[in-house]
Amino acid sequence: MKKGNFMRVKYISVIIILSLLLCGCTNYISDNHSFGTDSINAGEFSFIVKDEEGNIYYQDGENSNSISRYDGNIKETYTGTYGMSLNIYQDYLYYRDFKNGLKLMRLEINNPDNRQEITDINTHQSIVIDNHIYANILDLKCDKEDGLYRISLDGSKKKRLVKDSINDMQYDSNYLYYCSQTEGKLFRIDLNGSNKSEILIKDSGKFIATTHFIVDDGWIYFENLNTNRGGYFNAVSSELGICRVKSDGTNFEELVDGHICNIYEDNGQKYLLYTNDDKLSMLNLDTKETEFLFSGKITAVNVFEDEVYMLNWQNETNKSVIYKINIKDREIRILGENK
Repeated sequence: MKKGNFMRVKYISVIIILSLLLCGCTNYISDNHSFGTDSINAGEFSFIVKDEEGNIYYQDGENSNSISRYDGNIKETYTGTYGMSLNIYQDYLYYRDFKNGLKLMRLEINNPDNRQEITDINTHQSIVIDNHIYANILDLKCDKEDGLYRISLDGSKKKRLVKDSINDMQYDSNYLYYCSQTEGKLFRIDLNGSNKSEILIKDSGKFIATTHFIVDDGWIYFENLNTNRGGYFNAVSSELGICRVKSDGTNFEELVDGHICNIYEDNGQKYLLYTNDDKLSMLNLDTKETEFLFSGKITAVNVFEDEVYMLNWQNETNKSVIYKINIKDREIRILGENK
C-alpha cells in the first residue's frame, strides 16, 4: 500500500473510532434508563412526587401552593416555590416556577435555600431521563423558541430536538412522543431527536388529531379531536372521545367519553382513569367495565402504586386541595390531614 493511501486509511480509522467512543458516552437505546418523575404524572401537572425514603413533595394549598415536604408526621414548606412539574432526580427537586415566568427551577433537597434557574422561559412540561431534562418549551411572547429540548441537569447546555409548538409530550420504551399544535398530529423521536416518525393508523393511513394523550406499555391513549363533531380531513374519526392505538398504529379502538387522566395497575390488570362532568371513574381495559371513584372538581390526577392523588387546583386565596384515594378500600382523605 502506498504511504498516502495508508495515512488516509489511518486517519479514517481514527475518526471512526473517535465517533464510536463519543456516541458511546450516552446510550439512547437501553433497557436500563434512570428516571425522575413518571411521564404520565408529568403530563398531569406532576403536583406530587415521592423520594426513595417515602417522603412526599406536593403543592400545598395551605401555604400559597408552595412545595411542602411531608414524611407522614412532619411537614416542611419551601417558601417561594410552586408545586407544579415536580421532578426528583439525584439530590435535586425540580419545579416549574408558576409565579415567576413559568421557568424551570431546581433546589437542593438537603439545602433547599440553594436554588438554581434551569430555563428562563415557560417550560410547560419536563421529564428527566439519564442525566438529561427533556422539556416542552412554549414561548409566551412569540413562538420562535417553541420546541422539545434536551437540557443538562444544571441548565448549562441545551439542544432543541424538535422545532415546533407542542401541546403534549410523553415517554415510553426509548421514544419521546409529542403532538404538534399543527392539526394535533402525533409523532415520536428517539432520545437524541432522530428517527422521527408520525403515528398513523395502520389500516387506513389516517393521522391522529389530539391535544392530550398518554403512552403506557406500547399503547397510546388519546383524546380524539376528530369525533363526529369534529372536522379534521384525513384524521381518524370516532364516536367516543377517548381512543387508543398501539404505538405501531395497529389495534385502534374507541374506549369512552371524557378526559384522560392516568393509568392505574392492580395485579397486572390495567385501568384507565378518566373524568367526565367532574366525576372520576376507572375503565377496566380488558372487560371495558367502568367503576365510579370520586365526584368533585379535579384538575389533574397522579398515581403512585395503589394510591391515586387528585388535585383541585385553585389560587392562593381559595386554596388548592389534594385528595388521596386508596383504590383498594376506597378510602378518601385530604392530603396533610390526620387520619
